[in-house]
Amino acid sequence: MRISRKVLFLATLLLLLFSFAAAGQGSRKITLHVQTMGYKGRDLLVVQAEITGEDHDSFLVTISRDTLCKIEKEINIERLPVVRVSETTVKVPKDYLVEISPSEFVATVPNDVARIRWNLRDRMINTSPDEKLRVIVMFKNGKNVSLLRKYGTIVYEFASGLGATVDIPASRVNLLSEDRAVLFLEDDFDVQVMLSQSVPLINADDVWNMGYDGSGVKICLIDTGIDPNHCDFPSGKIIAWRDVVNSSTTPYDDHGHGTHVASIAAGETSPKGVAPGASLMCFKAVNSSGSSTATQVIQGVDWGVYNGADIESLSIATSTGCNDGTSSMSQECNWAVDQGVVLVVAVGNGGNVCTIGIPGDAEKVITVSACDNSKNLASFCSRGPTCDDRAKPDVVAPGVSVYAADAGTSCSNVAMSGTSMSTPHVSGIVALMLDARPGLTPLQVKNVLGFTATDMGTEGKDLSWGWGIVDAYNAVNQALYNPNVTPPARTEWCAGCCGCLGTVLIVFMVLVGSAVTLR
Repeated sequence: MRISRKVLFLATLLLLLFSFAAAGQGSRKITLHVQTMGYKGRDLLVVQAEITGEDHDSFLVTISRDTLCKIEKEINIERLPVVRVSETTVKVPKDYLVEISPSEFVATVPNDVARIRWNLRDRMINTSPDEKLRVIVMFKNGKNVSLLRKYGTIVYEFASGLGATVDIPASRVNLLSEDRAVLFLEDDFDVQVMLSQSVPLINADDVWNMGYDGSGVKICLIDTGIDPNHCDFPSGKIIAWRDVVNSSTTPYDDHGHGTHVASIAAGETSPKGVAPGASLMCFKAVNSSGSSTATQVIQGVDWGVYNGADIESLSIATSTGCNDGTSSMSQECNWAVDQGVVLVVAVGNGGNVCTIGIPGDAEKVITVSACDNSKNLASFCSRGPTCDDRAKPDVVAPGVSVYAADAGTSCSNVAMSGTSMSTPHVSGIVALMLDARPGLTPLQVKNVLGFTATDMGTEGKDLSWGWGIVDAYNAVNQALYNPNVTPPARTEWCAGCCGCLGTVLIVFMVLVGSAVTLR
């Protein structure tokens, strides 16, 4: 490839400037620990590096081709905004380093920079080479099914084309991860269900008096199923059903969570759900113990999109870790939003800062936390930020001692608590908004909910309350007359609890050095 004289001149000038800055200082050797978000203290790479020049803001680093080749097998270098001065020299901002001792630094990178994520690495530790693993593969440049067939058996292809789930021998995982067409591999991780006089609390009954009850709107619930014999769900209420747990062709609920959630969103018998006129599509992805896998949930997300859902409600989340929105499930949820479906998702029951669950960490979904009937934030709620320092949750709804349909009874109710219960409240409000003004985009819906929410925490969007407690009446009126609003800006910032902003892009220094240890 020919290099223009102008580019060559600029590169030469940069090298000269760094040479002057480094004059008299000599080179500097450092040890760099590369770690991923949510897994602080666990090294993905350890790099022995030598800095050969610097200015006020950046380091000049020379990398051997052999070192670069080794690193490329472990991370996606092209996802790092490193300035290449020459084929083996890079310019790296100093701000991406956190010094933990003299000449020793930590670099924290987004999870999708690692070619094999930690949840899969951990699973492989005690796995024999011949044992089959169920692995999610995310592609770099769109679907590549022929590649996967070389390594294992395809279980499910994402409707988005972003990835697929495969069964593959443990001995072939590393080879697949190193393929140029692969972005990353992760374990088919587990998710769980997130176990309230709440309708008047969010003013939904006032919306009914306006003549809107969610009629004509389709809510897809991805959960444990639904009891069709409960009085909250009269004939014609459930318009679509799919079961990937036991392959039943008729609706049922062997856990009770899905029935309760469906009743909150759209139950028709007093006390009514938030949007009693809405229709229900039910995808059973969660088993009788309240557990599911990423692949099963992704199947539900895809099914809802292709079967015409207006809203998808996911009262499920991972139970561990700080997450950065790069997982397969979160990316598929973002894709579904891009198809015009509003996704409402539980924040999780982590009960602490930096515990936003998957897929609540997805950027485009509406992430819901929970309060009690006195408008106090529930102690069990996960709080933000995400590991890449985005403000979550988005809004709050009732989720403590919520009375709704009790599966296995003809018309009884039962109290449950959790962000599982707050999520369908918001799904119901969205149904009311779409009944009042069909054609609202997912972004308009999210912005209106944030704009009309009752601010309860730090002014603006904060890391516990988001924009505040939802208000159905104000949201519907805003949607009717001016849906093109911008909600309040974020005002509360991370104080380093997740190793967030300021360390996120430290990974550039992975490109430094003469010796690499792969963990």
